[in-house]
Amino acid sequence: MELATVLKPGLAGDSDLVVGDEHTAPRVGSGLERVLATPMMINLLEAAALEAHYERQLIGDGEHQRVVVNVEKFDARVARKLAPES
Repeated sequence: MELATVLKPGLAGDSDLVVGDEHTAPRVGSGLERVLATPMMINLLEAAALEAHYERQLIGDGEHQRVVVNVEKFDARVARKLAPES
């Protein structure tokens, strides 16, 4: 399946998570309170590209854009950046 035919502007999705200790701020190193860590919330937003709610309250929102990447060109660009300067 060609990604360019599947990925279209305006697509929507959702992502659910039952928060466990492994998802909390202290566990991932982003804070001291035992709440959903912001990096975990961002990961969910990226996976679903929408809003995060806790009960009736909006706790985060975001927009994630995806593009089709030419892996060969991408790898070549990374290799150039990692190459020692001459």
